[in-house]
Amino acid sequence: MTENTSDKPELNDARQNPWYVLMTVAGEQPWFATWTDFDRELHAKNRRYFNGWMALHLQDSDKLRLVSNGWVNDNDFKKGGISAPLTQDELADIEAAWKHRCPKAPPPVTGSPRAEITKSELSRPLICEDLLFSGGADFTSTKFLSVASFRRAYFLGEVLFWNAVISEIADFHGASSDGFTVFDGVRMVDLATFTDATFSEEALFSNSKFDKSTRFHRTKFESEPPKLFGASLHEDTDFTDTIWPPIGNTREEAVQHRRAYERLKLLMDQQKKIADEHMFHRLEMRCKEVEVTEQFGSRWLRPIGWLISLPSRAFRWTSNYGWSMGRPALWLAGLWAAGWGALNYFEQEAGNPKITEWNAAALSLSNVFGFLGFWRRFLSDDVGTLTTASEIISASQTFLGIVFLFLLGLGTRNQFRLK
Repeated sequence: MTENTSDKPELNDARQNPWYVLMTVAGEQPWFATWTDFDRELHAKNRRYFNGWMALHLQDSDKLRLVSNGWVNDNDFKKGGISAPLTQDELADIEAAWKHRCPKAPPPVTGSPRAEITKSELSRPLICEDLLFSGGADFTSTKFLSVASFRRAYFLGEVLFWNAVISEIADFHGASSDGFTVFDGVRMVDLATFTDATFSEEALFSNSKFDKSTRFHRTKFESEPPKLFGASLHEDTDFTDTIWPPIGNTREEAVQHRRAYERLKLLMDQQKKIADEHMFHRLEMRCKEVEVTEQFGSRWLRPIGWLISLPSRAFRWTSNYGWSMGRPALWLAGLWAAGWGALNYFEQEAGNPKITEWNAAALSLSNVFGFLGFWRRFLSDDVGTLTTASEIISASQTFLGIVFLFLLGLGTRNQFRLK
């Protein structure tokens, strides 16, 4: 059967695009270039042309922001730096490249324009390492037939990869975006790495497909968690040490964050990644606490919401939602120590000769582990002499001891993947 291609959009040749020309004024990378092995001397020249041209239209406030965020060095904007304004000879080189390679296409406009290579096909490796996109970038519906490297690229403004296809490695290691970032409908056929990348605003990965390993190792989401509704992730997806945004102080923010974490939890559940699934469960629970606290929409009623969310908060404080083993163990130790001090104090005040300091320590321990019945075997005589206050303390310790032991067991089960 012959494939019907009538519905497929015709793609433009990116080599006729003025933005691609600006990225490759000194020449294109060879066909065999990879994301780590490419002509670095050639790229240094291209980077100088591109960043220098961007610096011509970059506001001082944007330069200050880039430097203060640590994205670039202040010397880059001074004479001789990779982002310093271009000389007349360098500007002439760019104009000559535009006239020679894309005479029919208008050159990019001034005023921190957005780089646009849309509905195009790139056959050569695209190396955008350390490039400065002062007006953001738009690669909507573009097909990358080779490597696409945006390692340590800096985007000031929106970054759009709507329905793009990257056929080989997609490298966004250390890239930074301070605007709305869209990978909706994108397909990454090979390795996709966002290690050490920074997303200052919303990052949309919905309806995307990652065919091979995907790295979000140490990726920083500053304002919102990534949205992956309808996305398909490879089983080798790494969220190790990912930096998640603050939960937010409003109910609306908490709802949006919770929905994103619910989807991530479901994706991890489908892949049987218990640790990652529980991580997103914990983040989801934090969002729900804010939702409940802020549900009445009035600061005067906020204490009521806080009280309603108190059981969830207590679950977090005592066991990190059933994940921690250390927290309930510390609570057990604290319960024993507090009981020891209280029992010793009240019995000494009452002048009970049978309860010494060490008897109080043993009795407190038996209370914490009351279901084991230590007190019946070893301390039955001492228990019969306790004051009313000490009996209340002992009963409280036994109840709380069972709760903390349950949480310790729950954390052990979750940590060691016990079913």
